[in-house]
Amino acid sequence: MQTPSELTGQDKPRCPWEGIRANVTNCPTTSAILTAAGLFGITEFLVWCKPYLEDGAFLMILLGLATWNLMKFPIASHATPNHRHASWFLLAFAAIAMVGATILSHGIPDGQRELTPLLCKNASLLFLAVAAILRQDGLPVVIKSLPMLVLAILILPLYELLLLEFSYPLRQLSTLVSVGVLNLCAFHVQFDGTSLFWGDQTLSITEACSGISLLGLFVLLEYLIAHPLRTAAWKKWGWSSLLVLWVTLGNALRLLLTFLLYRVIGERVYAPRPHFLLGCFFVVTTSLLIWLSSFLFKLDQPTPDEP
Repeated sequence: MQTPSELTGQDKPRCPWEGIRANVTNCPTTSAILTAAGLFGITEFLVWCKPYLEDGAFLMILLGLATWNLMKFPIASHATPNHRHASWFLLAFAAIAMVGATILSHGIPDGQRELTPLLCKNASLLFLAVAAILRQDGLPVVIKSLPMLVLAILILPLYELLLLEFSYPLRQLSTLVSVGVLNLCAFHVQFDGTSLFWGDQTLSITEACSGISLLGLFVLLEYLIAHPLRTAAWKKWGWSSLLVLWVTLGNALRLLLTFLLYRVIGERVYAPRPHFLLGCFFVVTTSLLIWLSSFLFKLDQPTPDEP
């Protein structure tokens, strides 16, 4: 059976530090950009998103693990003339994004953060980083490093603004699925926006209760599950894209349990301790859904009789 290093055509180093030293020597541009992007993302998060430290900590751990796992094996640098020509187009996109950021930020008071101009500004930095790697080390290296660059340059620095932007749509989706599940279970529930109505009871799905702040934890869990598996990268990405589904279903099951407990213990279900335990139920249930869905990858694993 082939090892992962044999599958990629790379020599497996005796220790991770040998691979890192080899990459620093053979791919200095990629090594420097990944390091600078990681420091940039973490610093920006700590400066602007410090109130969300517990939420973003999982994303910072994910960034560190993914970068380590990429750099501990030698990266083959192979830039072609076409790659160098394409890098000029990326530089043009970077310039356009920076001009757009300047125009959109006009009139915004100092110290106030708006998502669109900042997104354009950070996208410009992302285009610059990708252009440099494409020119020096080629497209395969860009593909491998792009997820870390997006996480470090776009997601971490803008975490708070992205959270505010996508919180309400995800809560609406969670409400729709929850109402469907509850109605199937004979709870005649109505809804308006992100509020559920059952008899004289009103239950609102707030940002804290929607599970969106735990997306970093669940993304890290998916990475830990999928990274060691020997299967095509596009299948891993396709499976990872189902995360919102598992979070929504986990939230719906938590609400179903809340309604069931309300019939048993009444208003006490909204007390701090039951509410905390229901939150733990959501985390465990969603984690189990993610883990169980990963068994789909077993269909791709070779049987013991196969070489």
